[in-house]
Amino acid sequence: MTTKTTKAPPATPERRARTTHQQHPEIPSWRRKLRPYLLSLPALIVVIGILYPFVLGAYYAFLNYAAVNPDPHFVWFKNFQSVLGDQIFWQSVKVTVMFAVVATVVETVLGVGLALLLNRSSIIGRLFEKVLIVPLMIAPVIAGVIWKLMFNPQFGILNHVLGLGSTFDWLSAPRRCGR
Repeated sequence: MTTKTTKAPPATPERRARTTHQQHPEIPSWRRKLRPYLLSLPALIVVIGILYPFVLGAYYAFLNYAAVNPDPHFVWFKNFQSVLGDQIFWQSVKVTVMFAVVATVVETVLGVGLALLLNRSSIIGRLFEKVLIVPLMIAPVIAGVIWKLMFNPQFGILNHVLGLGSTFDWLSAPRRCGR
């Protein structure tokens, strides 16, 4: 199988003008070199915000540090020995693990059961669907009522905080911004 190549038409000045894009000003080289560092700055700030407390906590773990102790000194692994040798610590670990396992199993079983119930097209499935949607509808309604009460001219908190008394009706007064 052979292919035939054809030559492109010669580039005329008129054709070049159509194909060239608008010329952008030249970016100085120092700005081009600085750009990657500026773009990575937010990630660096987050990493420092996470690592600094971690390193500080690890440092304090090897001290006999207390808020009332004016001169902490290194005790190295004595803090860990005292915690790991305490029966109350191991009892709390046992309770925490049991709670995590039981809570995970119960939530998974209830979640899957409810999902299966909602997936059926029965009367009970439709009823549960309606019951579960009600909290999603109530939250915005309550937020709207609270905002309306805050802007109330007679007993709203906004007039009280701004010292306006009951003189300004925020919800029915003509708009004063920019007019």
